[in-house]
Amino acid sequence: MRKTARKIAFVVFWYGLYLNTVLYLLIPQIYTQVEYRLLLLAIIGIGTLDTAIRPLSERGSARDRYSLLMFVLFLLNPFLWILAYYENRIIVSTFLPILDSILTSYVALGGFLLGGIITIVGRWQLRTFGSGTLVIEEEHELIHSGLYSRIRHPIYLGGLIGAFAMELTFRALLMPFLTLGLHFIVLRGRMQREEELMEEEFGTEYVAYRDSTHRLIPGLY
Repeated sequence: MRKTARKIAFVVFWYGLYLNTVLYLLIPQIYTQVEYRLLLLAIIGIGTLDTAIRPLSERGSARDRYSLLMFVLFLLNPFLWILAYYENRIIVSTFLPILDSILTSYVALGGFLLGGIITIVGRWQLRTFGSGTLVIEEEHELIHSGLYSRIRHPIYLGGLIGAFAMELTFRALLMPFLTLGLHFIVLRGRMQREEELMEEEFGTEYVAYRDSTHRLIPGLY
């Protein structure tokens, strides 16, 4: 019951209060445009589902450096969307009107849904080992099936796709790449730390798995 209450509290605070309060105060116009309302619904829907299936760790807390950086990034996200919105209003719509098409927003929404699906599937395939805490769980297993047979961090891949697509939904040009770079910098350190923990726990089994897969993109990285 306590775990369920914690998840409900997170969803209510993050999606119901914090996110909407920031957006309503700074760019209330987004609530009047269909593509932005669809983006908000997709964010809330995918975020709520991810929270529902994400296990809560009993063995550690999210107070490590990488988890704190992720938390700060979560807090910054609405402000990054605001910058994307005003980039479109001030720069793109004036100097690059060919990019200021509703089609761009809907393609980006499709990309966001793709990223969300990858994240949800990756989380589900980790079963009870997919918490957001950097800790080896009791009876932890090395998962190397499903998405994990090709890449080691599909949840983060989905997150990066989603971060880029959210900014692109606002029909911005620079902010999608700046946001992608910022998220990658934070996640790269976290991925490295996760892999160190897994190698310490599973030894040569994890080394063999690591050498046979890529971090995020099959054949590239």
